[in-house]
Amino acid sequence: MIEVNTSGETDFNQAMNRMINRAKGEIIVSVQDFIGIQETALEEITKLDPAFYTYPVGKIEKEGDTPRWDWRKEESRDVNFMEWEICFGSAPREWLKQIGGFDEVLDEAWGFDNVNAGLRASLAGYPLKCINTITAVALDHDAFMEHPLKHKRDLVLHNSRLDDFRQGVSINYVV
Repeated sequence: MIEVNTSGETDFNQAMNRMINRAKGEIIVSVQDFIGIQETALEEITKLDPAFYTYPVGKIEKEGDTPRWDWRKEESRDVNFMEWEICFGSAPREWLKQIGGFDEVLDEAWGFDNVNAGLRASLAGYPLKCINTITAVALDHDAFMEHPLKHKRDLVLHNSRLDDFRQGVSINYVV
């Protein structure tokens, strides 16, 4: 297992690309900060057919809360590139390398890395799936911490680079 610390001068996308290049295993599994996975999750992930997978994450505001599940808990199914999420996700390492990894300029750690990588994976013909039986629980970032870049996000600025790779695909964002 390779753990990549994204503090300091390295953002999420740079850290993911370093991990992809340094990893020796066949599958990259991303479990981002404040997320706890099931004890059997890694073993279950290794048994899945190759695909770009995303898994349900239930958020809690404080310990002991019942998780608030996102859409991924509803059903296991194929997903489109806009739904693929790497906060708790996995993909074959070679496939990630073949699509060019994560865009280190587009996002700088704010979430469009998923859309961008998901789109490139979809255009390359790789399957994107959600499996709702492998789950995780996350502490809600807003409730537990004051992220140093929390107020820096500028959707207009970040959306400007999306036109470079959309290729006629309409992307709708909820602000």
